[in-house]
Amino acid sequence: PLEAFFTGYRQTVLQPDEIITTILLPLPAPSPGTRHEQWYKVSRRLEMDISTVSGSFVVLTDSNGLITHARLAFGGVAPTPALAPKTAAWLIGQPWSAGTFLTASEIAVTEFSTLSDVRGSATYRRALIAGMVQRFPTDPPWARPTDPITPIAPIHPRPDPHESAHLHVTG
Repeated sequence: PLEAFFTGYRQTVLQPDEIITTILLPLPAPSPGTRHEQWYKVSRRLEMDISTVSGSFVVLTDSNGLITHARLAFGGVAPTPALAPKTAAWLIGQPWSAGTFLTASEIAVTEFSTLSDVRGSATYRRALIAGMVQRFPTDPPWARPTDPITPIAPIHPRPDPHESAHLHVTG
């Protein structure tokens, strides 16, 4: 399983002489109701492959709008990509609504011991986690996942991130 592939920061189970040649993704099982999915990426530049925080969510709802399945994965919040199992478990049986995901965002920020580095502080990362979860039920499927993430209700107040040399070009 994918959860076992990553063993640490920039570390995998691959041996030095191994490469990945194929990735098989199972098709989602047909189910009554609606499948909601979205991914988000926040980085200093869109072209960078290292995200400050990334998120990928899949939620299934039944014909009454109640959540029957939830899987929320995040990158940049732990040494390896990580799931938010407590948040997913809490979502089961809840209605698909902005209020539900506002509460879910409060749970999600407690699931990770975020770090501070050059890409963002731990507080900033928690705000991004909250903003992604809060934004999910209201984003149309065609929304650009790289649009700015702003929490509806900030979990932790934070100053604007400092970016030295913002709009500055050298060389």
